[in-house]
Amino acid sequence: MALLSAVSFALALGALNDQTGLTAPLSSAAAEKVEQTTISIRQGGSIIGRAVIVSPQGLAITTGEVAFGDDGLPKTNLQAVRGAETIGPISVAGFDSVTDLALVKFAASGVPFATVAKEDSNRVVMASLAAGMVRAEVSRRGVVGVMQLTQRFVPLVELRMEGGAIVMGGAPVFSPDGQLVGILQASLNADQNKANADEMGGIAAKSLVQPTLGPRTAVTGYTISLPVLRRVVEGFTSGEQIVRHPYIGMYFGNYNGGGALVGDVTKGGPSDAAGLLKGDVIVQAGDRPIITAVDFASFLFDVKIGDTIALTVRRAYQEFIAKVNVIADPNAVAGAKLVRKPVRR
Repeated sequence: MALLSAVSFALALGALNDQTGLTAPLSSAAAEKVEQTTISIRQGGSIIGRAVIVSPQGLAITTGEVAFGDDGLPKTNLQAVRGAETIGPISVAGFDSVTDLALVKFAASGVPFATVAKEDSNRVVMASLAAGMVRAEVSRRGVVGVMQLTQRFVPLVELRMEGGAIVMGGAPVFSPDGQLVGILQASLNADQNKANADEMGGIAAKSLVQPTLGPRTAVTGYTISLPVLRRVVEGFTSGEQIVRHPYIGMYFGNYNGGGALVGDVTKGGPSDAAGLLKGDVIVQAGDRPIITAVDFASFLFDVKIGDTIALTVRRAYQEFIAKVNVIADPNAVAGAKLVRKPVRR
């Protein structure tokens, strides 16, 4: 299910002044505990990203850009680092093209690992950066972006981080009680000029443009939503190490008159079985009105594999209800192969 949007999802590294430290409801004790579940990834003499350990067998999750080179193949000579200690070599073990998150592994047994939170109701969280824990505040949930790699819609959570060091891809985010609630995949800072902001588009880029003189504001970071993160962790830590996302076999985009315009339907897929055709317009999903394609994309990320969704469809001058079964993405096996399409430069 590949979905198109004008919104872009761009990765940028942001730097700020020294962090101001953690304050209630966060604590240094919680920060020290969760730091045992995070590592930095080094290639050669440089730290290139962060990762969060998600199993006692040394499985960890980072971003695709950290784990793969521009040729789309796994990077080599990677090392796991915690503080000043080199833990050992890292190999790339899996990849989810929908979220652009990668599974990496280092030789370990019984290591501390992070558990995923059941809910993300906390307003204040901790981001584990290479320089240490930084206080962050959730400013918006339900922000919809599109991955550059696959042009797939993803639901995002926007964070505003207080002073800190460099924000690297793969930096995990924790709740005050030490549960994993996010993995940073993009950030914007106050020093990016208007040209860069215009190129990024969407994701509040233009609202972050600031003068280069005067106080520097906090970094704004983005992580995939908690339900999607939980799906990724569960998939990567399963026996198959494959992430399975909901799928209805449909391509869609905006419709000028309001709604989501069906661009194509995958033959033999759930939408095809429900009788949907190219040119249909989806105006309601369940009890949620669909004004734009983003509305429909957001709805789909809330559904679960095995659900049946009722779509109100407009065809010509008639409306009807189509009941579509949600299945596991049949492309998940192919997406798990250790190949990442090169990002267009």
